[in-house]
Amino acid sequence: MGNIHTPKTIYDNGLVITFYVKNKQVHYKLSKWNDAGSNLSLIKSKKLGDKNPDDIIKEAQQTFTNVGVN
Repeated sequence: MGNIHTPKTIYDNGLVITFYVKNKQVHYKLSKWNDAGSNLSLIKSKKLGDKNPDDIIKEAQQTFTNVGVN
């Protein structure tokens, strides 16, 4: 059997996605730093499947975007 490729950890505007292999499948953990940068909270942990890491970041950014009303 060959090696399983895991993407590099992605850091983006307070969001962190780490990748790991479990049962020969790639999984990811999506975490977010609080505003003070003192606590990293786990948001989601799932199997990567057919998802693209960039899509995961975009989805997370939409979830945590501040929406202001004028």
